[in-house]
This record gives sequence, structure tokens and C-alpha cells, in this order.
Amino acid sequence: MLLEYCTECGNKITDEAMADGAVRVGRNTYLCVKCVKAGVLKNAGTAPPVASPARPIRSPSRPPSTPLTHLPSSRPPRKPAASKAPMIVAAGGVLLLGVGVLFVALKPTDSGDGAPKADSPAEKKDSASSTDKKTDTEDPAKSSGDKKGEPETPAKGEYDPRASVANSKLLQAKAWFKENPESLDDYRERLDEVRTGYARTPAADEAAKLIAEIKVLPSALAEAAPAESAWAAGINLLPPTDLKVDTVRGEWTRKGDVLVSDQKLGGKTAMIALPYVPPEEYDIRVAGMRTWGNDGIGLRIPRGEHDIEFVLAGWRDSMQGFERIKGERVVEAGANFKQSELIKNNQPFTLVLQVRRKIIKAYIDSRLICELRAPAKDVSVCDRDWSSPYNDRINIGTWESTYEIQHCDVIELTGKGRLIPAASRPELQRGLWASYFTSEKDPERFKNFVFARAERSLQWNVGEGRIDHDIHQDQFDIRYGGFLRVTQPGKHRFHLNVDDVVTFWIDGKEIGKTGPAMSDNFYEVDLAPGDHPFRIDFTEINGIASMQIEWQIPGQNRTYAIPTEALWYDPAKIESYQNPPK
Repeated sequence: MLLEYCTECGNKITDEAMADGAVRVGRNTYLCVKCVKAGVLKNAGTAPPVASPARPIRSPSRPPSTPLTHLPSSRPPRKPAASKAPMIVAAGGVLLLGVGVLFVALKPTDSGDGAPKADSPAEKKDSASSTDKKTDTEDPAKSSGDKKGEPETPAKGEYDPRASVANSKLLQAKAWFKENPESLDDYRERLDEVRTGYARTPAADEAAKLIAEIKVLPSALAEAAPAESAWAAGINLLPPTDLKVDTVRGEWTRKGDVLVSDQKLGGKTAMIALPYVPPEEYDIRVAGMRTWGNDGIGLRIPRGEHDIEFVLAGWRDSMQGFERIKGERVVEAGANFKQSELIKNNQPFTLVLQVRRKIIKAYIDSRLICELRAPAKDVSVCDRDWSSPYNDRINIGTWESTYEIQHCDVIELTGKGRLIPAASRPELQRGLWASYFTSEKDPERFKNFVFARAERSLQWNVGEGRIDHDIHQDQFDIRYGGFLRVTQPGKHRFHLNVDDVVTFWIDGKEIGKTGPAMSDNFYEVDLAPGDHPFRIDFTEINGIASMQIEWQIPGQNRTYAIPTEALWYDPAKIESYQNPPK
């Protein structure tokens, strides 16, 4: 079925509309019945309609008054054949004339909407007047169409695909912003995609209004590392750090005002979460010294809905940079800087990161070594043996080396950060705690632990690819643990669409099991308001790997993805999430 839109007013053009008088005037250019009757085609230079490849133009019917002379009893005498030369010349002339007229009809006018316009003096005057009144904030997408700048409202019950898709994208943008209220710049980009890509739809108009309401502070400059004097106004994050509640992994000690990651006490890694949630843009400085070992120190910092990780002196003191970029480690690709022995044992160094919306720069001793320009969605962290449950805070980690952290300061630039009081640490974190296991060499499930990290979504599909760089594409397991926050009492329905196997528990009771292989099932459970212990075990055997878990609360008529704000985990219970009691 033919489905296009009128170039002049934006109305839909179907096969039926073509039969009623709509015409095609170019390869992808159509005029609806309304515009044809309004004389748009005539004003455009009377370009002949072009037959649609899906439905040819109908030839006009013969008037009833035309006499029928070609009857068997009155056959006219045969006329001598005419010369074909004049016909060929005439046909060539008509073809050239038609191409010229069509070119004029399709030539864009000064209005910029690509539709042919009348050339009368009155309309020129109206156009000039309209141009004078136009402001810088006017939506250019509304410059075409009818008097209101919008296509005709579809008849009741008629499906409008553009409006439907635009509304879906707008709802997705709003839902994303609800979970990421501080990421105004990214929210504005999502709205602008709806405004420009689906012009003249209700969703595009609403997106334009929302964009006008957003007040985004200008991005701070990142031309050079801050001078030493600028750090006097910064926030020192070491004094409020409590080793008992803020240590994530390994052994940390204090030497006066200095924090020490003592790898000699055992373990490959050490991680500590500083009790601070940074603003959108800021500068952070870590001044320290490596006293033992030959490997790296890293910073994990939040950036919207994704974490950023910077590694200094990693891979046996040979490389530094950001990871992961589109799933690839620093050694594979991404923003990296290769230089051995950039820092030396027992010699102080200063690492500075300038965190901005569109770029992050890394400096060593005031020297710019690398920068990250990739969008937040293309950046992820390496969680194996270096994971942290505090994905909204600044984390410092070390690998098979002992480091002394002498200073860790932050200069707030766009917005204000938040120090977390000791009384509220550790606090609940959004999402579920996910522990990853491999069964590639050992058939026993949920035994061979690989790494763990916080996950904010129970919707993913990797097909036959890898879910993570450190996990084989087949024979792996994921165990999600935490709480489901319920606000409406009654029967709650869960929709599980998975490949291969999922078992889930609420309040310690098994609610359902789906699989093996591709399966789609519903389960119901009666829940009261509050936080309910929530656990999901996923098993991948081979082939396609996917999981889609949706939730229908009482009073709704359909299921939705479980929102991030309904999923929580307690960092103090991570061990029980990985190895739940039997």
C-alpha cells in the first residue's frame, strides 16, 4: 500500500487518495487532493502529474456524449499512415518542456520548506510580512503546511504512524530524564531529536515547549589544568572518608592524613568509595605516590547513567586512558596514551581530570596526556575484580600495587555536589547487584564467580554476542539481588520473555521459572506496599541470549519495564546477593 505525505501540508497520501485526485509531482514529492484543488499544482507551473510506481495515474474517462463510430457496421475508411518524424520531434519537445516545468515546480522557494509557492504579488507581500515577524525562537519545522503550521487532524480512530512514533520517543525521553534529572544536556538532545525528526506532530510541538523551559548552564572551560591557587577553593574529600564504611575491597589504612592502599596485606585490588556525589561538571585532583609494585591506579566517576573509568600506569606501567569505548579496553582502542614508566615509585605525581558534558581531559603533572570525547552511552567500565556498588560516587582503586593518596580535591563548576554524612553510609543504591558466573569449563551453575556490578535494567538482548568482554557468549549465569519497591497493594503481574532460563523469587519464595530456550510467561503475586527482597537467576546455555522482564501493577492495563527507581540494593548485603542462603 502506498503511504506518503503531502509536500505542501503534510497530510497522508494513500492509494485511495491517489484515486481521488492526489498527484505525484516528483520522485518523492506528492500533493494531496486539498492542495491540488487549492491550485498549488497550477501555481507551480502546471507540472504534469507523474505516475506512482505503486499505482499509475488513471486516464480520464470518455464523456458519455462522445459518439461511438467504431462499430462493425460503420467502420471508417483506413487513413494513410502519417510520417513518424514530426511525431518524434513533437514528443521530444514535450519531454523537454515537461522536464523544465517539473524542475521549476520542485525548485525550493525562499520559505525553505521545499514546497512550490504561488508567485503572485499579494503572496509575495504576505511572505515578506511573515518574514519580518519571525523570531529566533520560532520553530522552523512549522514554516510549512496549512495556516496553523500543522497537518489536518486524522479522523477519529485513524492510525498516524509518524505521530505514534514521535509520541513513543517523547515518552522514552521523559522516562529517561526522570531517572537522570541532572543530565539536562542529554535530555535536551533527546527532545531535539523528536522536535526536528517528527515536525508537525503533537509530540514535536510538546518537545519544543519542553526545550524552551530547560535552563542549561553553559559548559565550563577546559583549556588547561587548574593552577595550584585554584585548588584552595576546592573540597578535600579525604578527611570525611571513613575506612570502616567506605572501603569496598582490599585493605586501606591511614598514615596521618594520607590514605594507603596496602596491597602487601593480600589481594590483587583495593577500592574505596569517597563519600561524595559530584555535580555535572567539575575538576578532580588526586595527588599521590606509588611505594610498591608496578601497576596502576584508577578513578571511577559517575557521568549521567554511565560510569567513566580512567586508569593511570596500567598494564604493568605501560598505558593510561579511558575505558571502555564501545566495549573495547584501553589496550584495544579508545582514548589512551601509551608510555612506560609515566610515574615512578617513591616519586610524587598529580593526576587531574576535567569532567565536562562533552569532553573529559586527563593531565599528569599539568601535562595533557589524553581526552575522552565519546558519548556517555558508548562508555562503560571494566568491573572484573574492580567493581564498586557506589556508582554515584567517586571511587579510587589500585591494582597489585601500594599507593599513598595525599590529596583528593574537587572544584565544583556546574551545579553543586553532595557530601554523604557518615550516619547514612552505606545507603541504598538504585538498581540490582548483579553477580556474573561462567560455566564454560565447569558445568556446575552459579559456582565460578567472575565479577559483579550494579545493573539498572532487566531488559537486554545481545543475540549471539557477548554480554560483557570478560564473559563468554555461551555458558554463563547472572544472579540479580536487591529489593523491589512496591507502592500499590494488590496482585502484581510479571511478564518474563527470556532465552534461555530465568527463575525469580520475591520475599524469599520462588514465583516462577521460564525456559529452557525461548519462552514467554506471566506470573502473578499479591504484594503489599514496601521493599520486597527480589532475586533473579538467569542462565545462558548457548545461542541467543536475552532477557525482558516487565511489570504490571494493579490498575494498569499493560506491562512496562521495571523502572530503575523501583529497584534497590544494599551494599552491606552484597555477599548475600552473590551467595544467597539455601
